[in-house]
Amino acid sequence: MNAIILGDSHVVALKEAWESLPSEERIRLAGAEHVPIGMLAFGAKFLKPFHVADENELRFTGPDMGDAFERLSPGSGGAIRRGDGRHFVVSLGFHGVALYNSDVWRSWTVGKTMRDKRYVSRAAFREMVLDMNKHILSFYDAMTALDLEFTVMAAAPLPRTYLDGAFHTPFEDGEILDMRNSYVEAFAGILDGRCIRYVLPPADVTEGGFLRAELGQTRQPGDFHGNAAYGSIFLRKLLPGMRTENRS
Repeated sequence: MNAIILGDSHVVALKEAWESLPSEERIRLAGAEHVPIGMLAFGAKFLKPFHVADENELRFTGPDMGDAFERLSPGSGGAIRRGDGRHFVVSLGFHGVALYNSDVWRSWTVGKTMRDKRYVSRAAFREMVLDMNKHILSFYDAMTALDLEFTVMAAAPLPRTYLDGAFHTPFEDGEILDMRNSYVEAFAGILDGRCIRYVLPPADVTEGGFLRAELGQTRQPGDFHGNAAYGSIFLRKLLPGMRTENRS
């Protein structure tokens, strides 16, 4: 399998996990000793225009993204071209923290656990997810138009330590879990509508709805990433699944 994994900061856990694997394990999982894995930018950078496309190529225009892709794929010139035979794994879109951090949730909620807030319908919430990810979805549409083979990987479930962050409305556990689950359901449904493959996290990485504590990154208060241990678990689902072209 000739694969390349790229996207936002959620690929870092996979990169750290991959680099710790012995050669024989890499070959068993991916059929290759080398799989390029790299972060192009933080997730917020992809919520603004970050690419242009024509009938032959898809070029990164976001700040430093082209250079980052060139380092990951030497000789590319910062562009993905029609006829590229690699299987692209892209970590973009399933990362909903920018929406969770909105001040709108001080008075609105997607769940029905908060009786003192007004309720946002699932249909309205889906429109919010669509609008936030319009540039990412345009990127996926361009990849489809270029006949590129790709899979979208989901971000890790939220660790409970996300609630310790200072950049969002204070949430109760049930409220943020409702929001995260609604977000994943909405974005997965949008991808289904476009016939785009995706891979969700394994079911056994959560406890009480949150990412298990030993699998969460703890570099700063409010961190919402998985660590290398999580990356190792996810790779063992992602790579064999790609080889058999499963969606799950």
